[in-house]
Amino acid sequence: MKEIKTYPLEDRFIKLEGKFWVGDPCYIFADNSWQKLCKLMCPTHTDPDFDDRDTVRVVEVDGVKCYLFGTAYGDGTYNLKQSDEVIGKLGVDAGMLSIIPMEIVKLRGWGKTKWAGTEITFRGNNKKQIGVDGGDFFVDIYSIRTTDEEETYEDYDDEEEEDDDEPRSDSYAGHDDVDESWT
Repeated sequence: MKEIKTYPLEDRFIKLEGKFWVGDPCYIFADNSWQKLCKLMCPTHTDPDFDDRDTVRVVEVDGVKCYLFGTAYGDGTYNLKQSDEVIGKLGVDAGMLSIIPMEIVKLRGWGKTKWAGTEITFRGNNKKQIGVDGGDFFVDIYSIRTTDEEETYEDYDDEEEEDDDEPRSDSYAGHDDVDESWT
């Protein structure tokens, strides 16, 4: 088992550079890692930190940082926007969303997660502002509103679900298998 630790983000300006996946973290972490992460974030179901809609949580997996936050209404599908343009729809089954470096996503298997998330890129080495307010998340030029009912979709697009078992031409070659060292 890799070392996993979690804590609230204290600095609203963080260095982000490169490619990241935005989506529900339960699609990335293997069963054992997901269980361990949930226990770290929520020792009991009454712990408010697990479903915190006003605090970005940092999750470090062997020193690699991921950022998680709770949605306003839990599960559903939410729009990811770049400036004001919708660039992706994010499926949520764990009541939270995340920004995870692609180095972790590639190890977990891109083909299994692509339908539920979107890849984004941060350029430059300057710090980016990050925050969450009541479940509405922003980082740099990206935002996810989970409090606005017009931005929330209860059902996934049926067409996208129908081809989940078919190979994807745009998956990362050599990364479709799960790397068991992350479990």
